[in-house]
Amino acid sequence: DRASECPENRYMTESDIIPVLGQIYRLERRPASEMGDNMGLCCFETHTISIDETLQGDEYTTTLIHEIGHAVVHESSLNLVLSETIEEVFVDLVGKVLSRSYRLEKK
Repeated sequence: DRASECPENRYMTESDIIPVLGQIYRLERRPASEMGDNMGLCCFETHTISIDETLQGDEYTTTLIHEIGHAVVHESSLNLVLSETIEEVFVDLVGKVLSRSYRLEKK
């Protein structure tokens, strides 16, 4: 989800980086108590993707893909022409397709 405020980056290690269209995003796991109603957050100001630390397996993978989708939308400037609602639908659809592909490749 689009983050209105970016949380302080306290849980990250140097190995948790994801390149997104030339920009490095840092991945961190956060306690559920800090995530509000979100399983994941993408902060464009700090280039950080935060994922609820309680998520595991396919739920973690699907959430991570979803948040990377938000980063791609932002870094490609699609966010300038998409409303938040349309962005969310777009990211959900792309995430579902990629998640299914990921599951198929693992089998």
